[in-house]
Amino acid sequence: MKVVPTILLVLVVVVPCFSQMLPQGSHVNLYFPHLADGGNFDWKCQSTFTFVNSYASAADVSLYLLQNNGSFLSLDLGNGLRYRHDFTIPAGGSRTLRSRMVSTTTRIGWAVAYCSLPVQATANYRVFVKGVPTQEMSAQATLRTTRYMSVADKLLAIAIANPMIDTPANVILEFRDTEGRAVGGSAIANIPASGHTSFYLYEKLPGVGSSSGSLHISSADPPHDEFVAWTLGSDDLGIWSTLPPGPLMWPISHWDRIWLVYLDVANVAVKTNDLTSVPELRILGGLGINAYAEGGSRVEITLGLSQLISDSPSELAFVIGHELGHIYQQRNNNQLLFDTNPESDADYWGIMLALGAGYDPYGIAGALGKFSMASGEAGLITQFLHEHFSVHRSFNTRLESAFNTLRNVCNSDPTLKALCNEYKRKYHPNLPAIAPLEIPPVIRK
Repeated sequence: MKVVPTILLVLVVVVPCFSQMLPQGSHVNLYFPHLADGGNFDWKCQSTFTFVNSYASAADVSLYLLQNNGSFLSLDLGNGLRYRHDFTIPAGGSRTLRSRMVSTTTRIGWAVAYCSLPVQATANYRVFVKGVPTQEMSAQATLRTTRYMSVADKLLAIAIANPMIDTPANVILEFRDTEGRAVGGSAIANIPASGHTSFYLYEKLPGVGSSSGSLHISSADPPHDEFVAWTLGSDDLGIWSTLPPGPLMWPISHWDRIWLVYLDVANVAVKTNDLTSVPELRILGGLGINAYAEGGSRVEITLGLSQLISDSPSELAFVIGHELGHIYQQRNNNQLLFDTNPESDADYWGIMLALGAGYDPYGIAGALGKFSMASGEAGLITQFLHEHFSVHRSFNTRLESAFNTLRNVCNSDPTLKALCNEYKRKYHPNLPAIAPLEIPPVIRK
């Protein structure tokens, strides 16, 4: 039977590789709301993208460049003119892509990178006057948001991009002075699907005058009109300065959160050879709270599920691991490795894969508790209920099973027991002695 070998492989091999602290801003979807390249001899701009992989395995990256109207933008980043740049970052390594400034006119747009593992990235902008570099600014890649705030005056430079590939975005711009009073009215920026715009604050809100204060950007139709944005400070002398990131991160884009946790957990399953490939992920809109495993090839997760557990990636990691357990069952003629009940067997997968990806194993309790609260008698969450149990008994039974699983693993081997004790000492020192604990991944949240 495969139970013991899989446990040891996940806990002893995968956790030291995958469970680690991530640099701030690391993600699988990385958005760069502005880029500029080329120009004449008097004034040129160069964009540089730098990616750093802190993981103990290689990360694959696809960087796409887009124009203001949402069409693709071909630039030479060292390998000829192209709009898509694919590369691999080795474990613990980095990659830098720098534009060649081959265009005699300045090309403006934005970029997005899709990565197989969470990666940290920055964009660097250098201005050349008559061939001499005169200014340089850098900004960390950002995420989607529905609200953004920045310190501001009339010369604030603003870049906004629309990450939605088939829907235009409308965002509202408002300015408040140092006392919090609205000044200059409001303006709307319309951005086409996959498009981009950039401007100075005074161009959209001329009524700001000489006031200083803060800019507030918000979606005209939240949560649908998500956008990405950067701002740069500037003055009458033409000197630019970078500003702190401005997205208001609650709620974080559920699309980006699901992708991050999904690839984190799915890559553990592939690394341990429990799955031969990462199943397709589909994120579903509409009304509903659920997750499904389909035909051994696809996992579907509703935005409602992410919204229900929006405060804990560790809870989402358990749900994803659970569905990957069902994927294993479907790919192997409904074989159950850990329990005679398919849902309990999938719960085991959820705990172990989430743990291997560096998430808190106690996330199962929060996830099941929220599902119980949300389902009630309405039965909104059918995938997480077994037909032989009532709603409340099902969740209580599964929580008890999870408790026993963690406790058994922590007492199955002297080495594992020592590691569990170390985990408790570092991350849960105030829990009672009976609490089951696992190998110490760095808890993300």
